[in-house]
Amino acid sequence: MTEKNILKESRLVYLTCFLFLICYCLIGFYNRLSHDDLAYLQGVNTDGIVNATIKNYNSWNTRWAGVLMANTVFSFVTIDSNLLWFHVLSLVFLFLSASFFLQKVLIKFSISTTALQIHLLAIYFCIVFFACTFSIGDVWFWINASCMYLWNVCFLLLGVSFALNPKLNLLNGLMIWVCGIYVGGSSEPFALISLFLLATMSGIFFSLKNQKTVAFGFMLLAVAILLGFLISCMGKGMELRSSALPDPGFLQKQFIFLKSMVKFFVFYFPIRVAIAFILSIPFYLFGRSLSDSFKIQLSLKQIAVWSAITFLIIVSASFYIIVYKMAEAGPERAWTVISFYMGITIVVLAFFAGVKKKFDWLNNNMRSLQIITISSLILFTMWQSKLLPAYAMAYDYRISYLNQLAQKKYTECVYVRPLPTSGILHSSEITADSNHFTNYHLKEFLNLPFTVVLDTTNKSAK
Repeated sequence: MTEKNILKESRLVYLTCFLFLICYCLIGFYNRLSHDDLAYLQGVNTDGIVNATIKNYNSWNTRWAGVLMANTVFSFVTIDSNLLWFHVLSLVFLFLSASFFLQKVLIKFSISTTALQIHLLAIYFCIVFFACTFSIGDVWFWINASCMYLWNVCFLLLGVSFALNPKLNLLNGLMIWVCGIYVGGSSEPFALISLFLLATMSGIFFSLKNQKTVAFGFMLLAVAILLGFLISCMGKGMELRSSALPDPGFLQKQFIFLKSMVKFFVFYFPIRVAIAFILSIPFYLFGRSLSDSFKIQLSLKQIAVWSAITFLIIVSASFYIIVYKMAEAGPERAWTVISFYMGITIVVLAFFAGVKKKFDWLNNNMRSLQIITISSLILFTMWQSKLLPAYAMAYDYRISYLNQLAQKKYTECVYVRPLPTSGILHSSEITADSNHFTNYHLKEFLNLPFTVVLDTTNKSAK
């Protein structure tokens, strides 16, 4: 199959990309600030970007690079701001990072293609990663978490891309350093897993002829990640946060780890890996177009086995790190490192399946699979478009209502009705406990002279 035929076959792929962008922008348009976002925004308004970051570092969240980026974003945000601009910026950043990464990888393997092909594959990697994300609302649309997880992926892709340059000049070294420090200072599991993989890749490239520069680039990136990580570990907030978490003991943590692994592979992994493989069709097509020119000695079975082993190590290490720190599997946004490497593994396997001209049934039913994908995207978008406007409208009404009561000097406890379901978004809902941190953040940010609680009975709430 020639490249021309791929582009011809990709008309439905282009439509899929367009529908994904529509769906993504729809979700971003109806997103609202919630919980920790309000706390960060209040900190920036009160103390400024740098001082708010330092205060977080010394009191609770030592992910200083991600917090600094989040605070920078919040300096452009108000409670009434539409957040679509940030979500578009995040997606563009991921797309550009993925494009740069793919370009460097293809050059490294002497694979020539067009810029259009690279951009198409980059967009589709974004879609595959989106499908692999276990908490889309947190990772992609909760601003403070996006800066720590989604942007972490972007900076890692950029760092590896600069490390793959055949010549390591001052600019490349500086960019590797910046990217690595951000990765290390934004997410502990992501940093540690990336350190392990980069150390492994450095050893592999050192053993290859004329690849010492790339190996040194990987080492430099690993050192930068380690530095960012160590800065995070030295923060006072790390100790305070750890003291607030339970410590069930060594044996209980092993049980929690094993339970988390079983739960992940039984309930979370199968459906996402199936969807992601269907979405990786362009990588399969691209691989088939190179089947006559790109040769690799390993069989597809060997590639699949090594990929599976590597992914299993990543999943195991990730859960062990999370369980060791939190004594539980943690929130699903903490699994972003697993989502990222799952996406990488799937597109790599799809590419080599195409190179080896395997799964002819897949090639013969390509159009049907693409139509299924498009239909699913349309249904998903329609579902979200039904839920999100009601959620956003109720949120806006709640904020307006509370501000009006505050202006009237109201001091009694205020009961509010539950918000409608937030769909795929991270919900801004509070609780029936006035001392809960979600209630506290809302009260403090709006500077309310009264407490706010959720009335689950709907008898006196507004």
